[in-house]
Amino acid sequence: MNILIVDDDPEVGATLGVLLKRKDHTVAITTRGREALALAAAEAFDIVILDVRMPEMDGFAVLRALRAQGCSAGVIMLTGQGDVEEAVDALHLGAVDYLPKPVRLAGLERALADVAARRSS
Repeated sequence: MNILIVDDDPEVGATLGVLLKRKDHTVAITTRGREALALAAAEAFDIVILDVRMPEMDGFAVLRALRAQGCSAGVIMLTGQGDVEEAVDALHLGAVDYLPKPVRLAGLERALADVAARRSS
């Protein structure tokens, strides 16, 4: 799958990128929401892994903008400070999953499998 990682912490993005590349995924990484939108406009991604809390443009704004520009990628939201209301909001906006940081590999793999299953059905 072609995956876009959007996280303002470069270490998180790099770590996820290494893990996903080991699983034979194609990965693009950015630390900024506006750059993520430009990347998604130029290239079709199967999955966007999106941090909720980012400066300049938070993950919810990025998700809304992705949908407005016609991006149909499955979105997995990540947060270090999540709560139930935030998770519900993410799902109502069209996110496929909402995972806490630090991300556990098993949880991420399950979320990726869910997205793949939805895309193939």
